[in-house]
Amino acid sequence: MEANQVVPEWAERQAARLDAAPALAPKTQQGRDEVIDCLVRNCRNEDEARRVITAVLDGVCRCQNLTAEIAAIAREIRSPEQLPPGCAACKVGPGLWAPFVTTEHPGGFGSARCTCPRGKWLAAHDRNREATRG
Repeated sequence: MEANQVVPEWAERQAARLDAAPALAPKTQQGRDEVIDCLVRNCRNEDEARRVITAVLDGVCRCQNLTAEIAAIAREIRSPEQLPPGCAACKVGPGLWAPFVTTEHPGGFGSARCTCPRGKWLAAHDRNREATRG
């Protein structure tokens, strides 16, 4: 974790559960901090972190890299986020919304995310994805 960064208590609680498996438990505080950081990066909340650590404790016998194992399990069990519903501008059918809408510019037409809550949610995720790519 970054210096002076507040660590969520749920991440510390779930990382501490690894002590139940001495072969997997980090041996140093730096190792514990790496596990906590991995949980914060890969789990949205304590429920997801609990499910990940439970899967590690129940199924991982040996591993070369505990944080890689945690990240892989988190990707497998992560519940999908619920998108907000779209609006009339981006609706294409019953329960179906277009990911982009046609926009008019002085030079012609283009496409962009809709300005409704669904489009704003998608645009925010686009920005987050771009930021993580570097």
